[in-house]
Amino acid sequence: MSKLIPHRVFEYVAAANGSRTAIEEPGRTITYAALNEAANRAAHGLTEKHALGRGDVVALSMPVGVDYVIALLAVAKAGGVFLPLDPAAPPRRQAQILSIADPVLAISDRPMELAPGLAVCTLAELSVDRPENPELTVEGDDASYIVFTSGSTGMPKAILGSQKGLSHFLHWEISEFGLGAESRVSQLAPATFDVSLRDILAPLLAGGTLCIPPDEVRTDSRRLLSWLETAKVSLVHCVPSLFRQLMAELGAGASPDARLPDLQHVLLAGEPLYGADIQRWHALMGQRIQLTNLYGPSETTLAKAFHRITETPDEPGRMVPVGTPLPNSALLVIKEGELCDPGEIGEVFIKTPFMSKGYLGAPDLMAESFVQNPLTPDTPDIIYRSGDIGRYLENHTVELLGRKDQQVKINGIRIELAEVEASILQHPGIETAVVVAHRSTAGALGLTAYFMAAPALTGADIRHHLADWLPPAMQPAHYVQMEQFPLNLHGKIDRRALPLPADLLYQDAPCIAPANDTETSLAALWGEVLELQKVSVTHSFVDLGGDSLKAIRVLSRVYQDFGVEARLQELFPDGTVRGLARVLTARGARREHASAQLDEAGGLS
Repeated sequence: MSKLIPHRVFEYVAAANGSRTAIEEPGRTITYAALNEAANRAAHGLTEKHALGRGDVVALSMPVGVDYVIALLAVAKAGGVFLPLDPAAPPRRQAQILSIADPVLAISDRPMELAPGLAVCTLAELSVDRPENPELTVEGDDASYIVFTSGSTGMPKAILGSQKGLSHFLHWEISEFGLGAESRVSQLAPATFDVSLRDILAPLLAGGTLCIPPDEVRTDSRRLLSWLETAKVSLVHCVPSLFRQLMAELGAGASPDARLPDLQHVLLAGEPLYGADIQRWHALMGQRIQLTNLYGPSETTLAKAFHRITETPDEPGRMVPVGTPLPNSALLVIKEGELCDPGEIGEVFIKTPFMSKGYLGAPDLMAESFVQNPLTPDTPDIIYRSGDIGRYLENHTVELLGRKDQQVKINGIRIELAEVEASILQHPGIETAVVVAHRSTAGALGLTAYFMAAPALTGADIRHHLADWLPPAMQPAHYVQMEQFPLNLHGKIDRRALPLPADLLYQDAPCIAPANDTETSLAALWGEVLELQKVSVTHSFVDLGGDSLKAIRVLSRVYQDFGVEARLQELFPDGTVRGLARVLTARGARREHASAQLDEAGGLS
């Protein structure tokens, strides 16, 4: 068995666990034997019907579920490189991704046209009657997958993952956290993120069970918490933003430390984790569930450092350390070509033989990020320049302090401000655009776009334009039209002198006060979540700075405060306090009417 090839390891695990459940999703389960045979049939179909060759790229455009995993394994078994697509991605961004990755085929759950000349087929059309494992055609250095991240040039960057890099992380996680046949791992990350591969493949290479929640659960933290309990999930990977949502739900109920009885590990990654997060979790749940902070850009494959959190931090505003490197890897904090002493601030470089294969079709970007190790200038040694600023602590663990460039992470998503600016400037009426990341009092980042345009444009106008270019998670929360930009002494735009968006929120439309108790309660709730002192009942949730994660927080609080469920589409993106108040009033009245009818029927019996 080649441990460097994940799908080959899966085949051995499947042979030893044939009758065990490999995946559970709503309304469907599949055993290891059935999963492996279905992937084999599709893999043979790829080579026999489409002549798929070693290294050929195949796009996957379907929701994450049993069929998605079959398709992913099939492409790997056939020697191909899989490219996860978001079926709901903005058309122009999807076109950019397909142009860069240049797939030879796409697998989808339904007929569709993704790009001119690109053949699209379903799993049923691929499958042939050959259930045996295909011959191994790839090696550890071969490519495995392509994922895209935000690019500073205005175009998304394609990262080419390697077989051995993916295998290195998966084997480390399985060993480090003792994953095995009893492990039940949740699948929460979008398929287009490389971290989805640890959700999917870690349990399958350990002989455990991959647990996939219903779609509606992913956008409702109250239901997600209940699902984690019902599914008996033992390990969760998530971003700190979602972690905070779950803590809010736990804090709203009674006896939070009795919740999640089967959960053993929460692995956090994707954005800064703060001391305040750990303080709150330990106050709610104690230390029964192990928290671990992971670190590593997609370019170095999933994660290359970890920090098991065993103590409650003293400083709430300080980032939790990213810790120590994985085996055969190193975190190098370097300043002016020298390794930093403990406490000295420098740039973080990552040294590992298990990084990705770099950027697809972007040699200039490769040269900027994959550089010669300055500590050994006379010996060829390529390391990854992360752009993160950090320092060694006295115990030689690493603490991050920020970024050197204009890259930010919001809700776990890497965003290059330059790409957002470039997309805004595609609008023919916009002359200049600057995007700034502001940190709220709670520590969360949000984007504000400042622009000059003729004629005048609204935030809704630009959001409509960006719908073709950027996914919602990369779009600014606020839009501010400027007559002119403040300049510094060098004649450049002074970003620090730009007005805060909350100060300008009601300059074009007045703040309409609540007209009844329901509106008053909702306005106070929105103000708390959006960190606004005043909330107009006629301004939309998005215009007030709301996003999908904040919407989930509001819906959870609505249920807690009103005892009535509201749906995401009633709030995000265009819902107002007034509109939501009407929905809640009507829904509450219907519930009271139904209750009265039941009482009346009970009295007649």
